[in-house]
Amino acid sequence: MNLLEAQFKSIMQSGKFAAGMYETDGNGHTPPAILTQDLADKINAAGFEATAITAAVSLKKSGQTLWERAETTSDPEEKSSTSGCQTGNRPI
Repeated sequence: MNLLEAQFKSIMQSGKFAAGMYETDGNGHTPPAILTQDLADKINAAGFEATAITAAVSLKKSGQTLWERAETTSDPEEKSSTSGCQTGNRPI
């Protein structure tokens, strides 16, 4: 905390950080590995799942568009293209 106070005062007075004031023996600590192989595998799996969900949503939207178009068309071929993919009056 003292270090932060001293650096803050130095910044406020001179606009620069103060030199020195660090207690260190030069031996840095190696941080733990954050991105482990297990975590990387989980991220990759999540990306695959997100892609599958995105594809499913896109298919659903395309199906809805096709269904709505078939309901309003006067073309009998287009109307019949959706006759086998419904439950009641709406698509599955």
